[in-house]
Amino acid sequence: MSRGVIILGMHRSGTSALTGALAAMGVFVGDEPELTRANSENPRGFFERRDARALCDELLYAAAADWWKVSDFSCRAVPRERIDALQPQFAALFERLRSHRLWALKEPRLCLLMPLFRPWLRDDDIVVHMLRHPLAVARSLRRRNGLPIRVGLALWKRYVLDARQSSPDRPTLVVSYEALVAEPEATLQRLVSGLGAAGIGSLNAAAGAETILSGLDRQTVQAAEFWCRPDELSLWRRLLGAGAPGRVDTAELNSTLRRFEARDAERMRRILARPNPPRMAHNRQQALLIERFRECLDESDWRLAAVARSRSWRWTGALRRLVGWRKRGAA
Repeated sequence: MSRGVIILGMHRSGTSALTGALAAMGVFVGDEPELTRANSENPRGFFERRDARALCDELLYAAAADWWKVSDFSCRAVPRERIDALQPQFAALFERLRSHRLWALKEPRLCLLMPLFRPWLRDDDIVVHMLRHPLAVARSLRRRNGLPIRVGLALWKRYVLDARQSSPDRPTLVVSYEALVAEPEATLQRLVSGLGAAGIGSLNAAAGAETILSGLDRQTVQAAEFWCRPDELSLWRRLLGAGAPGRVDTAELNSTLRRFEARDAERMRRILARPNPPRMAHNRQQALLIERFRECLDESDWRLAAVARSRSWRWTGALRRLVGWRKRGAA
């Protein structure tokens, strides 16, 4: 009998590291030609199937959405005729996966699209939620995609909420990215125990732990209180404990995303209106990325000014001056 493990997690949350570890433990992900190639972003590989990525993109594009453009997205917005036309691709994907005794499917867009994939899953397929601190995710998205921190946080919230709500009645496990990086073998052993309780055994956590790079967590979460709202940190802690999300203000996050999408559209209009606009799609995206980074700099300047005005910053001013004086004296 074939069993599946669905890895759900926001982009930049460590789903590649977890799926790579599972692959080293003997779980089928795909043969090398079927997977997205490794690059400097993920030197050990993404462990994403090209066919699954293409299918997810088709579904999002059919609803005028993208992985980052989701303020108005729902699976109900995907035209029924498009879903029907993609059924052969669904069938081919799951036929390939179910030709193996134990397989895993990892694709961050599945957080948004699980309702459309659910008919192809069996009751005993297991969902693993990969969670990373929201500020670490947002900072990684800012560095890679030029997304302002508040936009990255809103996207994180949208993805994790959709992922959690898409599988309420399915066997579910939770893995912390921070724990995976800090204690790879112990964290994977807890996952192996959870999978074993669901009837999936014979996995070697030590083999998976060898794939986890030391120092993989490059994003710090210092000053989280200046960037994250209390409800975002509370949501992260509840989900880590496999609890229910509770009441979340989705109107606010959708408003944040909608404003950013409108600014992005305006940026692209300005780029195309230049005397010599970029002709190649890649060059247009690079120009857009530069404009996005400018907004990130403006956001950082605003946040630094807010921190400088904060009461805690003023109260610790004397201490900072004293530490600086001691360092200069020791030099």
